[in-house]
Amino acid sequence: MYFFYNGNYRIGPVGAVAQNTWSHIALARVGGVTKAFVNGTQVGSNYTDTNNYAQRGVRIGADPNGNYAFTGYLDDVRISKGVGRYNSTFTVPSSALSGDLSTVLLMHFNGVNNSTTFLDDGVTLQDLRTNAGGTATLINFASYRDWE
Repeated sequence: MYFFYNGNYRIGPVGAVAQNTWSHIALARVGGVTKAFVNGTQVGSNYTDTNNYAQRGVRIGADPNGNYAFTGYLDDVRISKGVGRYNSTFTVPSSALSGDLSTVLLMHFNGVNNSTTFLDDGVTLQDLRTNAGGTATLINFASYRDWE
């Protein structure tokens, strides 16, 4: 697992995530320090930064060029803004995540395997679109700045 930003791997590699078992993965930035967590425990080193992540798109499941694609299943994916959810070791949630005023995107992938349908349970709204269906091996999110 890696955290890649602005042309460089900032955190990682941090080892492999166990196969054939659910893992909770979190990337959190609190007070200008970005950390990665696997199952509630920090992995890798801290990345201290002043980056404005709103100016970049987000890619989950591969590097920025679409390489090293994730093979597996996703359940909940949450993106929050303005709140530091994880700053140190924590207990992993045991039920589905729920949206709050800091949740800008919360996707529940509760359909059948390989489904292209999911529920956005975020409190604030995002505009996600697809073209002509098909299957995906990763998810790209573009910043609204891309359309300004």
